[in-house]
Formats: sequence, structure tokens, C-alpha cells
Amino acid sequence: MIENKAIAVVCGLIRKNNKFLVAKRRHGKSMARYWEFPGGKINADETAENALVRELQEELQLPVSNVHYFTEHLHHYEGFSILLKAYWCETTHEPQILIDHDDYKWLSPHEIIDMQLTPADLPIADQLLMHAS
Repeated sequence: MIENKAIAVVCGLIRKNNKFLVAKRRHGKSMARYWEFPGGKINADETAENALVRELQEELQLPVSNVHYFTEHLHHYEGFSILLKAYWCETTHEPQILIDHDDYKWLSPHEIIDMQLTPADLPIADQLLMHAS
């Protein structure tokens, strides 16, 4: 059996006023109606940090700063796997557009853990909660 290479994906633990941004995936998208930490695929020619900044600008028009590594998690879905790399970052702004999402919220780690998160985001949220305790 040949194993497929995991898709490299990055997400942001975007902090503003001690709350973190989560976004609900738009109807019609895979994992529709699930909440996630925003981000996207890492292109072959870019670093994870650059991919995160690019994705947040493209999908939310949200500038971030102080981007640095937090953790990563390999998650296996049926038919594919993703390596989700999570990065701390900060902003003083609100998202200006929603491309892949139809809602967003600023929540504490305790509130995030109660949301219907994508399966790949759950371990990241657990680690965020442990870090916040």
C-alpha cells in the first residue's frame, strides 16, 4: 500500500485583547459549518509563516504580527491527511472579508473548546487550553 503524503496546512492562533479568532467554514465547503483557526495550504515555495500571512490577507484581509510557531498535528481524514502547523500571531484589526467562512468570533480558549471544531483543529484547541491554564 502506498501512503499519500500529508498536505501541509498552517493556521493562526490569532490573539486580540486576550481572545482568539475562530471562523465557521462556509456552506458548500468541505467541513461546512465547522469552526476552525483560520489559515490555509502552504505552497511549495513559501515558509509556513509566509503562507499564514498570505492566507489571512487573502481570505480575511486581516493583517497579523508577531508570528511564531506553537505546535503541529498530523490528522488523517478518509482519503487524505493534513499536517496542521499552528502559529501564534496578533492583530488589532477585525476581518474585512469572509471568503471561505460565513462567520467569525473572538473567544477565550475555554469557549473555543466548546465549539464544533474541525477534527484537525481539536488537538490544537486542546493544547491552547492547556497553555492558557
